[in-house]
Amino acid sequence: IYPYALVQYKGRHQAVRLLENHLGMSPLEVLNYSESLLEYKLASAIHRLEIPVKPTIAYVMGHDEQLGPQTFDLLNTLTQHYKVDTIDLVNEYRINDAVYKAIIINKPSVPFDEKDKFKIDQYIMHGGKVLWALDMLRTPVDSLQHTGQFITSDYALNLDDQLFKYGVRINSDLIEDVQCNQIPLITGTIGNNQPQIELRPWPFLPIFTPTSRHPIVHNMDAIMGKFVNSIDTTADNSLRKTVLLSSSNYSRASASPVRVSLSMLRYDPDPRLFTKPYRPAAVLVEGKFSSLYQNRMPQDFLQLLKDSLKYEFKSASAEDGKMIIISDGDIMLNNVSDTRGAVEMGYWEYTQSLFANKNFILNCLEYLTDPNSLLEARNKDLRLRLLDQKRAKDEKTKWQLLNIGVPIGLVLLFASVYIFFRKRRYEQKH
Repeated sequence: IYPYALVQYKGRHQAVRLLENHLGMSPLEVLNYSESLLEYKLASAIHRLEIPVKPTIAYVMGHDEQLGPQTFDLLNTLTQHYKVDTIDLVNEYRINDAVYKAIIINKPSVPFDEKDKFKIDQYIMHGGKVLWALDMLRTPVDSLQHTGQFITSDYALNLDDQLFKYGVRINSDLIEDVQCNQIPLITGTIGNNQPQIELRPWPFLPIFTPTSRHPIVHNMDAIMGKFVNSIDTTADNSLRKTVLLSSSNYSRASASPVRVSLSMLRYDPDPRLFTKPYRPAAVLVEGKFSSLYQNRMPQDFLQLLKDSLKYEFKSASAEDGKMIIISDGDIMLNNVSDTRGAVEMGYWEYTQSLFANKNFILNCLEYLTDPNSLLEARNKDLRLRLLDQKRAKDEKTKWQLLNIGVPIGLVLLFASVYIFFRKRRYEQKH
């Protein structure tokens, strides 16, 4: 049984799940965690019902981005909260910031030319928000089924200079983490030559446990990653960078080309070899962005842009902007099962675990598109002071006597003293 609340407003209704799931929490801790999110959930539901028209976001196409069965759950989820358009960046002359509150660039695999980079740049300079989910390296996992290994290669997306201008650099490497997901490995045979399968940790599938107190990830469950690159932030102090996701204290980053082999599964990861802790994998950047094309555009082109397209070039954003860069192009994707079809985003079938990928993406978009900052309500902490169960059992009788016997004893003592003095006063009068 899962408790829900139904919020109604002007004939519209919104269901709110009251009890959250959280990996690794006890039932009492889950109740406490759910209670801490209650204000945010109800406020968010009311806010969505009050808005007559859903905000519009765009899913950018044109560079072989993911779109199909693997984005089924993503797009199905987004359409519950937003009006979602797909735009072909190659054929659009601009990204309309007046229409699109945010755009999503999800796992492109074809290089961006300067024309398309310019469109993204000017969308940002005009106040647009961007959620990037990028893979720098090609990781052909199909090769694992045939040869048991592959070697990474660079996508060469031609976005390095643009991202660096916005305060980050995604490295051409792969994060390996002791805190990781598991995949099945045949370790032998049993009975009538039946394969013996064992789940083994796979460091290239890191599990991120958010530690930041930023409302996007505060109190959030673990998030699943696949072949994730590390992120470095620049020293530009005019931009505020907040690390939302990072690897554990037992991690490392291997520079490309990386040889990825299933033979690694036969050995448990040695924590002593994982000496590059807390490698960033998702970063929020806020502030006034400067254009990549500042002082690079011919004056006659800028005049043509203004006269013909009624679009004024901006060398910097007038107001504080926001963008989120995630160095994992698979974080928004769902797996596709041969028997069940598209499964839920963040579901790992081998361990039957559901990670918080969906909530993470929704929170990212809400933070980018919502000027009311309802996510701040997620920062509320309700601390549950749990009892020491062993001590409570050992000292049960003592505390029962103290809490029941002592009050009764005090009442009897007070009554005895009162009767004694009353009787003595009565005797003195007679």
